[in-house]
Amino acid sequence: MRIPIILLLFCCLAQHLFSVNKPIDITATGLPVNAVIHYYEQIIDVQSPAKMEISYRKEISILNAEGVKDFAQIVLVYDKFKSIDDAKLLVKDASGKLIKTYRQKKFNDLAYLDELTLADDTRYLHVDLSNEKLPFTIELSYKERFSGILTYPDFIPQTRFNVSVEKARCEIRIPDDQTLYFRNNLCPEPEISKENGSSRLVWSIGPLSAIPEEPYNLPIEQLTAHIRFSPGQFEISGYTGSYKSWEDFAAWNHQMISSLSSLDQNTVNWIKDQTDGLDDLQKIKKVYKLLQNSTRYVSIPLGIGGWKPLDPNFVQQNKFGDCKALSWYTKSVLEAAGIPSYYTLIYSGKEPVNLDPSFPETVFNHVILTVPVENSDTIWLECTAQSYPFGYVGKHIADRYALLIGDEHGKIIHLPEFTYSSNIQVDSVLARIEEDNNTTNMKWYSSYKGLAIENDRFLSAYYIDSTEQNRWLINYKSIEGAEITGHNITLDQDDNYVPSGQLEVHAILPRLVKKTASRIYFIPNFFSPWSKTLPGNTNRISPVSIRYGETSIADLQFQLPVGYVPERMPEPVFIDTEFGSYKLDIRCEQGTLFYRRSIELKSGVYSPEKYSELVDLFSEMTKRDAERVVFKKE
Repeated sequence: MRIPIILLLFCCLAQHLFSVNKPIDITATGLPVNAVIHYYEQIIDVQSPAKMEISYRKEISILNAEGVKDFAQIVLVYDKFKSIDDAKLLVKDASGKLIKTYRQKKFNDLAYLDELTLADDTRYLHVDLSNEKLPFTIELSYKERFSGILTYPDFIPQTRFNVSVEKARCEIRIPDDQTLYFRNNLCPEPEISKENGSSRLVWSIGPLSAIPEEPYNLPIEQLTAHIRFSPGQFEISGYTGSYKSWEDFAAWNHQMISSLSSLDQNTVNWIKDQTDGLDDLQKIKKVYKLLQNSTRYVSIPLGIGGWKPLDPNFVQQNKFGDCKALSWYTKSVLEAAGIPSYYTLIYSGKEPVNLDPSFPETVFNHVILTVPVENSDTIWLECTAQSYPFGYVGKHIADRYALLIGDEHGKIIHLPEFTYSSNIQVDSVLARIEEDNNTTNMKWYSSYKGLAIENDRFLSAYYIDSTEQNRWLINYKSIEGAEITGHNITLDQDDNYVPSGQLEVHAILPRLVKKTASRIYFIPNFFSPWSKTLPGNTNRISPVSIRYGETSIADLQFQLPVGYVPERMPEPVFIDTEFGSYKLDIRCEQGTLFYRRSIELKSGVYSPEKYSELVDLFSEMTKRDAERVVFKKE
């Protein structure tokens, strides 16, 4: 959708926005914004498929602690293909008075390393402004010069919620013998002119109101003015490519990876010995298990290493690599075992960066392996996850598009979606309240299916020792003070590679039941209650996005002491909404309380007007799950 004025979409423009040339108004700290971007400019000057210069200029007033988190760390990244020049940072106080000046030599020049990175030629210039007195304004300008191009940066001045933009400008200049692809999101069309054999495109946008950070937001990139760019021709480290089509971009990737050497013959012979006599599926499982047991993730993004995998013989010898290296190594091992597979680019993260099948661009930060199996479902291998069950597609990559790299061709594929009916957690409890009412003996059985194995850190808990598992049980389930007398954890999967986990716990609970002289009372759903509530908001702006659906079932039985009968119990209830449902069945028969509660929460994107229904649903579920029962002695 293209409209000339972004303000029409967002009607919550702050009551007061700052003028670029005026000092900060102290009263602005009471506004519903964390920062105001007075001006944001990005000028891209493309000189050739391998060379370009980008100039940035930004003026931002930081109003509160949240604004400090978003903007007070100045980080300018450079590497083998990109240099930073003419960096200058001014800091002004609330009156507009200049209090600090940083030229490029005063920036801290730091290595870009962490505990998972062995070597990296990426560095960054850094200034920490987190201790400046609020509110304050920064003016930042710098240039990036590129000697290798893979993509052009998107233009998105509003990258944070609760941040207003007064004015923003994007300009791109490109020679007429090169092609530019762009896609406007909530932006006006550019002004286009010609000069000296080049095309000049200019976008001017603003003001943009602060987009509130609301529960279950869509990613801000989908809600604000955003221009996406892709080069028709690019060149980096001697490899030339194009974004004319996904086929073209896949061909560029293939040209890099096809130059890698094959595994040495001794390794090939060893793999054949390990997989001899197995069918295809057994071979894939055997190879994946060998990989998980013998390799680990280490990042070494030197040069074009951010895109080109390490040689598979390096990984075989050193037993480590990043996602690209481990995926290519696994592909090489499978090939030695006679199994074809495909190197696959994807975005990994809590919120997916949308891959648009109609607009080729760089939207990837991860690599997995796609393994087609005859007479079976396609298998996806997460080659960096030593704890993942075979074929498991976790929350960070499930239900999103990916680019499969074939032999000089590419194919857009979609990874499986886990719906509420396939992400299921069931907690079953058999509890006996002792005659003295001071202790409760409990047998608790939990099952986790699909993405639910990541609930409560169950998947991580499966791999820790028994003592740590005891601590995990007490910390992640509401059984504080419990004495764990025994437990067992297992992990399995069905024929469709959907994982399932099982947990069995025996425990004594000293404080479950409260008592008086003639009564006992307790909350039946004591360890898996729904407790999430949402703030009411009658003026919600953003659509409601529930990323993953889920089903949660509590099936509980309590054997009561002899002579106690119900005095007060919750009423059975069934609530059915567009977002999902809540059902509670409860009854007492022959001295046993039977309690079954089920919640189904559906994934999807819903209109803002529906938000109040979700608020009401969460509130009702929280209230119902916290209801207690009262029994009196006959």
